Amino acid sequence: MYLTMAVYIYGQSIGHLLDEAEDVVEELKGVQSGRLAISVSTTASHFATRLLATFSERYDGVTISLDITNRASLREQLEANRSDLVIMGQPPEGVEVESETFMENPLVMIAPPNHPLVKEKNIPLKNLKTNIL
Repeated sequence: MYLTMAVYIYGQSIGHLLDEAEDVVEELKGVQSGRLAISVSTTASHFATRLLATFSERYDGVTISLDITNRASLREQLEANRSDLVIMGQPPEGVEVESETFMENPLVMIAPPNHPLVKEKNIPLKNLKTNIL
């Protein structure tokens, strides 16, 4: 009986240690906790904050620092490798980075209802120049 009880107790201890080891490995992978430094351009801040809110809900052990700044500062941060992730319209030329497009960012023209180009479709850029000046 003593032998059965000893094996049972050791078995439980080993099981707990394996569970604990698995938790530690997951944390080392950065899955459960850690720090994430993200910088975004001012034009991307409106949707980036929403994305990060969802991320925070899923990974509440991750501390996020968010820097909303201009393109020149983002370039500087990339060159100095200060951020884990940068969100901007296009990667800067002359800086070696890996980039991935993750959403479309269409640009639209907005004008008052009485502007002469309001009823036009597919306006060539030269028409914009002559009607703006």
